[in-house]
Amino acid sequence: FVKSVLVSIIIFIFVVGASYNFKFPIVLPAAIILILTLVFRFVSLKIEYNKTMYIIEDRKIIHKGGGIFSDFRRELQIKNITYLGLFIPYIEKILFKTGSIRIDSAGSGSTELSFRSIDNAEKNYQLILGSLKQNGFSLSKKELLFEQPPSEIGIFIATLQKFISSFF
Repeated sequence: FVKSVLVSIIIFIFVVGASYNFKFPIVLPAAIILILTLVFRFVSLKIEYNKTMYIIEDRKIIHKGGGIFSDFRRELQIKNITYLGLFIPYIEKILFKTGSIRIDSAGSGSTELSFRSIDNAEKNYQLILGSLKQNGFSLSKKELLFEQPPSEIGIFIATLQKFISSFF
């Protein structure tokens, strides 16, 4: 949503600037287009949110969702999980008390599921870990072999990439 707002505002500024340079008053149509774009994006996000559902069963995890013109259903067998990650961004946790879970699977048509901005992310993460143990996964933790903090240049490059990608 933030990307849509930024792009809409940039387009609005460009159109207003172009109309000022060419002495052609199109500020009102530009404002209407901006408002319609924001309303459409809000409605489409609301529909996506209402259609999104995550179901955790004993042997599989199901992700249902869709948009304005489509629906989808992804199923992931617990036995095929190769990665389970819990992400709790600081600001998202403070403001909304939500987090995200990412699950990757093995196989030729590998599947990735992302539980984005869900309530009780830690509880759901533990529930999936329990399902993994129930399905025969050994999740014992061994001694730490290697640990390294990120470098400053890596942090700078990652931040720059996120900043640039926010415009596209």
